[in-house]
Amino acid sequence: MFEINDLFDTFIFRTTTLTGFLFYWLPIICILSPTYLSPFTFVDSTQEFKAYRMAQYDLYGQAYGSRQAFISSEVRLWSHTNLNRKAALIRLEKLTIERFRSLISKGINSLFVVIPPTTIPWTAEQKTDICDLETILLGESVPIPVYFLPETQQTNELYKSIESRRDSTKDSALAVLYDMVTADGYQLSVTTGKHNQRTDSVLYNINGKLVGHGIEERLPKILFVAHYDSIGLANGLAQGADSNASGVLILLKLIRLFSKLYSKQTTRAKYNLHFLFAAGGKLNYQGSKKWIDDYHDQKQQQQLPNDVDVVVCLDSLGQSNQLYMHVSKPPKDTQTVRLLTL
Repeated sequence: MFEINDLFDTFIFRTTTLTGFLFYWLPIICILSPTYLSPFTFVDSTQEFKAYRMAQYDLYGQAYGSRQAFISSEVRLWSHTNLNRKAALIRLEKLTIERFRSLISKGINSLFVVIPPTTIPWTAEQKTDICDLETILLGESVPIPVYFLPETQQTNELYKSIESRRDSTKDSALAVLYDMVTADGYQLSVTTGKHNQRTDSVLYNINGKLVGHGIEERLPKILFVAHYDSIGLANGLAQGADSNASGVLILLKLIRLFSKLYSKQTTRAKYNLHFLFAAGGKLNYQGSKKWIDDYHDQKQQQQLPNDVDVVVCLDSLGQSNQLYMHVSKPPKDTQTVRLLTL
């Protein structure tokens, strides 16, 4: 028969060992910590962030881009020692292709990239590195979900909070347990599910023309072309300022100028001017290809010769002030040679 003193001594002995801590005190700490453990902060709410998923596409039977979408995982900073089966958080300026592949080899299950605002100045080297990173990643099949978070006050607070957590992988077991109880933990979840391939996409070309002086069917054509779509690591963030908003802007300007010139019979040139806003520019110029196929089919049906003398492609005009001319064979007439030497 146990006496009170024996029972008390047994309880003290069991609770002062490591096993006693795990089975007696740790559950009590977990239960009481949200109320009594001050000054620690505890997350008791859910926050939503707007994120953009990395592009996914198939081309000629090959898979490219991020192939997964669902995420429900603890998030840690990219520099953490143990990232196995964890989501990694990193800023865009710290992400390189070597670091990306290193994170993949460490077993991360997802990657979140914080994108700074466009008002922040970038050096020429940083711009080149980011463009190279985008080109390489778009040409690979990425086995994990990758999301991009625009930098906001909420994302900055999240990043700083995770950054302030120390890497406890080299601490003792007791320190790790203490850190698990008292430290802030963040679980990131994306419940969009699997992204299936879209089979109902339709490409729309927009075209117009200005009829020159003379009989319309007998006049040669000059074609001005600009593709109006863009692509990037995250399609929702791809603004395409120079690929190809610059070309679209110049094409609109040309339409306005030539429409004034062609508004009077006396100032019309002996050319029909055609303006084409082509779709699918980032898909091997599928919109332009469709226009060419339709044009040739129409000419064959009407038994008319091809009458397009010049095609002016307006693409990425913000890169430089140089113009490039492409010819199928060396020109023989002196007028074209003169244009090439200007």
